[in-house]
Amino acid sequence: MLAITMAFCSNIICIADDNVTETEEFPLKDAIEITEEFNETDETYTYIPKTRATSSVSAVFDKIDALSSDDAIDFYTFSVSSSRSVVFRFLSGNSNYTANLASHDPSTGNVTLSNLWLSPNDVKWTSELPKGNYCWVILSSTNTYTTDKYRISMNALNKSGATQHIVSSASLAYSTFAYDDVFLMNGIDVENAAINAANAISKFEDRYEGPSPTNTVATVTVYTDPKYISGPLYYGSYESNNPNLNLKTGMGHSTANAIFIPIEGNIMGCTYATKYVPTQALQETAVGLLVYDLESGKIIDFMSPINIFYANTYFNYTYDYTAYKEIAY
Repeated sequence: MLAITMAFCSNIICIADDNVTETEEFPLKDAIEITEEFNETDETYTYIPKTRATSSVSAVFDKIDALSSDDAIDFYTFSVSSSRSVVFRFLSGNSNYTANLASHDPSTGNVTLSNLWLSPNDVKWTSELPKGNYCWVILSSTNTYTTDKYRISMNALNKSGATQHIVSSASLAYSTFAYDDVFLMNGIDVENAAINAANAISKFEDRYEGPSPTNTVATVTVYTDPKYISGPLYYGSYESNNPNLNLKTGMGHSTANAIFIPIEGNIMGCTYATKYVPTQALQETAVGLLVYDLESGKIIDFMSPINIFYANTYFNYTYDYTAYKEIAY
């Protein structure tokens, strides 16, 4: 049976310069918990609908915009129908920008700032955002604007009472929290989702091509089914530096929310070729880890000794794993 060491790795966020806000699309793991309760201050703004500076967003959103002298304050209103565990992130190359969480009164259009706010590059979470109407208010503390970009992201799809933020995708489209008896990803029980995925596994195909001049091509096909699962499942994150989409599925090779499914049995076929070398083909018993992406509901990779050898030797692809939870199967 293949032995894989699950190694822990950290998220990387970078700000390229003062005018560009970007993040390497790695999972977000190092969020800081906000322990203070939400409380209003005495600072109030009038919510003025504008085409660009004011918008209503959902309980999960990811926005990139900029402040300027013509657009000196941005509002993003949202509501939660029950108390939630929430993760927030704010990025900007301008250290004077802040993202301020406020209450919103739809009847008057007023927003009142709270004690909760984010500086550039903050990633924070709270286990208890009460039911209500809210607004993110983006401000510059110096009232000077050079059209610097910012990125504000939030996920409020999980119930309140979380004990730990586990991981979020780079855009916060998917966030997982730990509770006393369950892991929830966007409100979905991770353990149940993992078992359902394992019960439905079948053929996986992967094909990717390298650049010139060698034009290396690799194709992997795995035939299996649930009876070949050889041990417990694992929930974690999977990061590959393979930049190519799987030409069979159109999927990438990384995910913040992975289920690792160990299999031992049936067939794996692998072919490898370059522009100058005839196709090499091999077939062996499929032994390794299928990587199932909870976000897309698809298998995105297969980690076996042969697959790792080809990926690393001919393509220089490397992989990082993080295991958060073992799931009995």
